Amino acid sequence: MATMKNLLRRILLDTLGKRRENGMWRISVNRVASEELRHLVLLALDGKLGDAILQSSVVRAIKNAYSECRITIVTATNLQGYWRECPGVSDVFTVSSRSDASTFRRLLKLRRLRNIAALNPIDILISFDPIPMIDYFAFIRWVRPRTAIGLSAIQYSIFQISISDPILEVPKDHVGIRFVRTLAALGIDAQIGDLRSIVPQSVSLRSRSAAADTNLEITNFFINGYGASPTRTFSISQLTDIVRMLIARIASITITINVNDSQSCSPEVRNVYEEFPGKLILSQPTSDISELFNKIARADAVLTPDTAVAHIAAATRTPLAIVYDDRDFNPICWRPLSEDVVTLIPTTPGPISRFSAAELVNALARSHALQRDV
Repeated sequence: MATMKNLLRRILLDTLGKRRENGMWRISVNRVASEELRHLVLLALDGKLGDAILQSSVVRAIKNAYSECRITIVTATNLQGYWRECPGVSDVFTVSSRSDASTFRRLLKLRRLRNIAALNPIDILISFDPIPMIDYFAFIRWVRPRTAIGLSAIQYSIFQISISDPILEVPKDHVGIRFVRTLAALGIDAQIGDLRSIVPQSVSLRSRSAAADTNLEITNFFINGYGASPTRTFSISQLTDIVRMLIARIASITITINVNDSQSCSPEVRNVYEEFPGKLILSQPTSDISELFNKIARADAVLTPDTAVAHIAAATRTPLAIVYDDRDFNPICWRPLSEDVVTLIPTTPGPISRFSAAELVNALARSHALQRDV
């Protein structure tokens, strides 16, 4: 069944791509000279915070290269708080995410945006998620940028959309490769190691220069208990065992656990919380993105499944241990933009609940070069 769906989807997208090549979706493909790069629009509609943090590295690089370029973000409503606080971003316009509104309603909102003076004219339009393509194509058709660049996790297309590989092909490169190629097309020479995500202006970053001192007492840990799916969520027993193990080894410790509703209501988590007063802080999900950034920036080390918290930790340069549920797609394509990350990857795809608390604590300790017997 999956193979058939893959084939049908490929045929559909190939057909759309060919129709565009025949002129249905044609736009200018003239190279924009640097002195003419006055207005760039980033179309980021998937509503995922982690993706937005990754994509912000491109915004930073473009703004550094072309300081006079006006950068506009068209994004999902839930991400406006992040983008509005990004230095270098001039305007932010929002559309409901795909999970919150029908395609018809989203297209109506996109169509209304074409009449906003701040969006016109557009020299470059970039989209890192042009699939499903109806949003991408429709918006391009309405706002008529001089040049459009569309990228996705499974293929790269510049100045055109042409799907030639199976839609479910496992990516073999980090998404940063696509960022680097995009910047090169704009005349910006960069490598993945040069990319740096944007931190909101209201976030206070701390110096990490002492992190290499292995004698430094590390006392403030941030543990993110859950991810986007059950396979990316720590079990209750894992969380409680991690807390007990850390408290037993570090006297003056504070552990902040970011928990979902089921974890916060768990008797086991509540018992640990009451057993060690002042040691454990239960943090609930928040829509205040700056608050989440600040919590992670203040931590000495972070343990998290593959989710936005990992990208926040990388952006704030907080020592990070990240746990994956998939040995192929996630760690290859979507790992954070940082080399200083300890990763736990299962030998076969499966839930992160398979890792023992000792393995997780050891990864957390290694992320900050702690020489402890864990």
